[in-house]
Amino acid sequence: MFGRKTKIKYRIMRLGIISVMVAVTSLTLSSTIITQAIQTQKFNEELEALSDAYKSNVELMTDTIKLQIESTAKNPELLAGGMTDELTREVLEELAVPTYFKDFSIADRSGMTLNKTDISEREYFQKALDGETYISSPVIRLTDNTVTTMVGTLMPDGRVL
Repeated sequence: MFGRKTKIKYRIMRLGIISVMVAVTSLTLSSTIITQAIQTQKFNEELEALSDAYKSNVELMTDTIKLQIESTAKNPELLAGGMTDELTREVLEELAVPTYFKDFSIADRSGMTLNKTDISEREYFQKALDGETYISSPVIRLTDNTVTTMVGTLMPDGRVL
């Protein structure tokens, strides 16, 4: 009879231990799933906020670049005429210093620049001729084969900056 009570005691103890283990495992699994869902939601919210901030910065930079080239295109010194190509290059070099641009150049309506580079087939030149200030996707620069982004705008005198 004594042996039988011990068996029941151990069975109850085993059942209790198994119940506790199942409960702990269930709670751990549930809390892990909930925590992961919350973290994923927070990550997505932060990602969206960063994406919006990045988009705003890109738009601001694009607007600034367009404003800089458009104001340079209207520079009275460039529009006065009668300057030699060398003097025009010097003026353009000075105008580029306070901007995001490495340098400026001017092309006539046929696409020939001051340094005799033909850009007539370039999209930024063609869009600028149509009156649109255009920022290109990365292109290989014809003068030194570097990869760069080009910007073109129509000057009041019909040339392209």
